[in-house]
Amino acid sequence: MKKATKLLVPALGFGLVFGAVNVSASKTVTVEPGDTYWGIAQGYKDVLVEDMIEANEYEPFTIPVEAEITIPTEDQVTHVIQPGNTLSEIAAVYDGVSVDDLFELNPEIDPNSLTIGSEIVVVDYSNENQKMEDTVPELDVIEVMNEATETIDSIFESASAQHKIPNIESKQELVDYVRSFMSLGFSKWFAENYFEETDEGLYVIPKDGITWLDTESPYKVEEQNEREVKVIQERNTERLGHRNMIYTLRYDGENWIVDTIESEVL
Repeated sequence: MKKATKLLVPALGFGLVFGAVNVSASKTVTVEPGDTYWGIAQGYKDVLVEDMIEANEYEPFTIPVEAEITIPTEDQVTHVIQPGNTLSEIAAVYDGVSVDDLFELNPEIDPNSLTIGSEIVVVDYSNENQKMEDTVPELDVIEVMNEATETIDSIFESASAQHKIPNIESKQELVDYVRSFMSLGFSKWFAENYFEETDEGLYVIPKDGITWLDTESPYKVEEQNEREVKVIQERNTERLGHRNMIYTLRYDGENWIVDTIESEVL
């Protein structure tokens, strides 16, 4: 096993280095008398002596007793934040990784304030292996989209004349409420863009709502992989203009959910 590092370039960049990817080292051991890198490596599957040397600052023949040394594993892959990075750009670099995955793997992350030089987890193989063992249920596009549309519409319709939402006091409560059918990233975007939280409660920000799938009109489904599809519908209205609406649906291990909504002008 070699510790991997890869440089990435943004699609619209001008040779600017986008970031670095590292297989993270997530285990440590305390050196005991007589320990060597070779001896320690024998206790771990697929860990080589050169991996141990690369992951630690100590010379092979002068490892201090009681020193903490790192055991490089392939449990996680991390991304080093570079200037201008966004979660959506980072997620786009990795096959099968969504913004929602990044939120789940990095629960304390603030997408509007990514610290340059810090590392975020982009893949957790232990979790991925567990997820891949799940049986993915058949997707019913209409059912998923109707649940999302009807629930969101009911939230807006419940607002008072002063735009106050009853029974939901904060953006976090709102995120928790819609998480059964929306990804974490989409839920947070929805809460931040359509609601204002005050000491008195949660208020709707008056603006055009989300453009949901018109289930009575034609659409096409493009399978990305076993757990993700894109539902594409051509729309041509005065408000939207002529464009494709693109709804990404993803199986999160429990339910099929709406991951993102995007559009492209035609």
